[in-house]
Amino acid sequence: MFFQKKKIIEIAKIHFTSGNNVLVYVQDVVNKDIKLKVNHVLCFYLKMLYNLGRGEKATGLMLFVHGAKGFMLYNKEGRLNDNLEVIGIEDDITKKCIMSEFFEDRTIRTKIPWGHEKYASKSVLAFLEYLNKTLPEEQRRLLWYSIDALHTNLIDIDNKTSRLPTIYEIVSLPVMVMTHVHDNWDEYENARKAGLEED
Repeated sequence: MFFQKKKIIEIAKIHFTSGNNVLVYVQDVVNKDIKLKVNHVLCFYLKMLYNLGRGEKATGLMLFVHGAKGFMLYNKEGRLNDNLEVIGIEDDITKKCIMSEFFEDRTIRTKIPWGHEKYASKSVLAFLEYLNKTLPEEQRRLLWYSIDALHTNLIDIDNKTSRLPTIYEIVSLPVMVMTHVHDNWDEYENARKAGLEED
């Protein structure tokens, strides 16, 4: 019996150059629903949190993204890190490149060069900022609504504590939160519009 090789549907490459500059390249391997870009970045975020947990830096990243999500929701050109220069690039590889392969079964495989684990947090910020700039408006809002729902499952904001995602949740949690957002879209949209009125 032969096992069928899983099909890659999207590849993201996050390159760190001089200083803190970062370049992001996202390649669609097959034509697909654009919402899967949100699914991909959520899986990537969870995978990096899982990796960072060994260094106890995951809570800091989650709290930072949670604090910035409201600002980013209202700002398509918003920045998550002023030191990150996030733009698209040609498909080339540098030594400081974190790569993410997203498969049709919604699983993910990430590759971090040995000795460059310190770039995990910045790669999440770069990927999120890149999609914030490039996604169509409705999918951009889906991204930040889904980040909010994701954090609801992982962070106790009152106590500023968090738990790490499990290996199973890296695949299952993005689908769950995106379904929740879809089912409660009007509620999220009303909250966003109320925020605009307050401004």
